[in-house]
Amino acid sequence: MAIAQPACPPARDKADGRSFIADRGDAALRLDQALLRRLADVPRLSRTRVQRWIGDGAVLVNGRPATRSSASVAAGDTVMVTTPEVLVTRRPPRPEELPLAVLFEDEYLLALDKPAGITVHPSYKHASGTLFNGLLAYVPSDAAGGLGPRLLHRLDRDTSGVLLVSKSLAIHRVVVRAMASGAVRKSYLAVVHGRPSPPHGRITLPLGPDPQDRRRVTVRPDGRASETRYERLNSTPGLSLLRCELVTGRMHQIRVHLQASGWPVAGDRVYGRPGDGWPRQALHAWRLDLTHPHTAEPLNLVADLPDDLRSHLARTGLGEPGPAQKNRTE
Repeated sequence: MAIAQPACPPARDKADGRSFIADRGDAALRLDQALLRRLADVPRLSRTRVQRWIGDGAVLVNGRPATRSSASVAAGDTVMVTTPEVLVTRRPPRPEELPLAVLFEDEYLLALDKPAGITVHPSYKHASGTLFNGLLAYVPSDAAGGLGPRLLHRLDRDTSGVLLVSKSLAIHRVVVRAMASGAVRKSYLAVVHGRPSPPHGRITLPLGPDPQDRRRVTVRPDGRASETRYERLNSTPGLSLLRCELVTGRMHQIRVHLQASGWPVAGDRVYGRPGDGWPRQALHAWRLDLTHPHTAEPLNLVADLPDDLRSHLARTGLGEPGPAQKNRTE
């Protein structure tokens, strides 16, 4: 998710290779695509080169050699590259003093209220100024002891709301397994075009990478099983406010499911209607409910609607959901 582990963390250097623990972003991809994602710090790395490693038995999944580049990756899988090639990498992300809005913190977990417009993890185009650069300065790291910030899920640049971070590899593994089993509830608020009918239900369209652009996701018969539950909270002519819950955690799942159902998210420049007057996609990670991985107590995290979405909801007459509960651990 070690050099550093952002929301799409690079693979970790080890004596005999590089490894990573698959997150939900990897689970939306084929094995070769997941390796490209995690080894993005290796310049000029091609899919052909990665597929050659897999064919040569140089890629292990949960300790066993992978045999197919097209094999699915599951959240929580341990993937290791044992190629003898020397992998020259880009400079690892550096700590930067950046403002962080903390919703909850103890010695095991950190929950942030991510603003829209900030990139979560470093990339070729965004090598600094990301939320993870700020985390590296905020959370002490000790690679040898498995300590350091690791983002447990991802939010798109233009999505706001709750973002959960583990402070050690051990805690990271426990929560990733809980997420994979459905024990973590993620609730979002979304403004969509149209009036969803019935007013509540579930969308179960299979999702997979767009063959024309691997940065996009599309509905496809051979895609991975995906489920989004929704509830219509309010409607005006042309717009609706929804509460959505992720049952599975595929990349861009809510945005693609709603678009495919005829209710695209307002302001979504990729899957929505361009030029609809919304400054950014109207999607907010509102609540995250889980059992604390160390204390076993319920942990309920809530990020109130940011001012930009609140003002647009007021302007359109949609209002907003009832007062959010305070973050609590009782």
